[in-house]
Amino acid sequence: MEAVLESETTAISAIKPGVRASEVAEVSIEVICRHGLSNYLVHRLGHGIGVGIHEPIPALHVESKDILLPGMVHSVEPGIYGPRIGGVRIEDDILDTRKGAEYLSDYLRLQE
Repeated sequence: MEAVLESETTAISAIKPGVRASEVAEVSIEVICRHGLSNYLVHRLGHGIGVGIHEPIPALHVESKDILLPGMVHSVEPGIYGPRIGGVRIEDDILDTRKGAEYLSDYLRLQE
């Protein structure tokens, strides 16, 4: 659980105007790898939120060509999953601003 939370907070800290979505995904993955859990990564970091629940832009994954810009709304939801074990995913929704990421939900605050 700590690795996933660190992955999420590190990724959110990397969100700035003009940053490639793939860079944010890579930062998240690096944290999971540093914890020795790379074999348990099975999905992308996040997706846009808008009219539908899963909007295609911005797509937060390593092959994304999307650039994060102020006004974009998306999830940041790293997760690790093991066969027959289950997994852990922590998700927050983010508004990209001129100053960086603004939490629209906040997992840590909910834990207080």
